[in-house]
Amino acid sequence: MPSLPSPRSLSPQAWALLWTAVVLLACWTPGGTVRGGGLDVPGLDKVVHTLLFFPETFLLLRALHGVLPARTLHGVLPARTLRDGRTPGRISWVGATALAGGLAILTEIVQIWVPNRDGSVMDLLADFLGILLGAAWYLRGRRIPYDERTHL
Repeated sequence: MPSLPSPRSLSPQAWALLWTAVVLLACWTPGGTVRGGGLDVPGLDKVVHTLLFFPETFLLLRALHGVLPARTLHGVLPARTLRDGRTPGRISWVGATALAGGLAILTEIVQIWVPNRDGSVMDLLADFLGILLGAAWYLRGRRIPYDERTHL
């Protein structure tokens, strides 16, 4: 019988994909499906949103840095070209963070149609706080030259 792979053997891309599934499941499960055991703390859902998007952004940054082909898109992907005219094959941190932001917006929009759920601006702000914290945590641990961090 085959065994499950150890967490250390999973690639950064697999971790990002798994956590994205967790985020989508948490955000798109109909309200009232998961019982809080009588736990009704004001603002707890905002903390959950932040805690969902913090690792989402960190894992996306780990997974996407250096693996996606770059296209010239000012401010999102690197606009530099190599001597032979090709663009470097990596996505910038701005592009990966924008992808996490797009996921946050998508989850809030789709919640409009999920039973007993609603998308809200406050939830979106909590998502963006998690995105900011995840990007900061990722960049804190990397020694990236200044021009590579901005790509503007």
